Amino acid sequence: MNKMFRIVPRAARTGMVVLASMAAAVSHAAVDASVTTALSDGKTDVGTIGAAVFAIILVVALYKWFKRAL
Repeated sequence: MNKMFRIVPRAARTGMVVLASMAAAVSHAAVDASVTTALSDGKTDVGTIGAAVFAIILVVALYKWFKRAL
């Protein structure tokens, strides 16, 4: 890490910091309510599907474990 800071000139480091802070400001832009609703609905759907897949994997693993124990 220190080697990188020695190689990169001070002006370039300052430019990277300014660019990163500008990118952070852009990410807080206003978004339509419909987009926010769609994203939260999608997050709920993905969470539901993920929980179902995890439950299936868990059931299969438990089945294999019990079958091996008997």
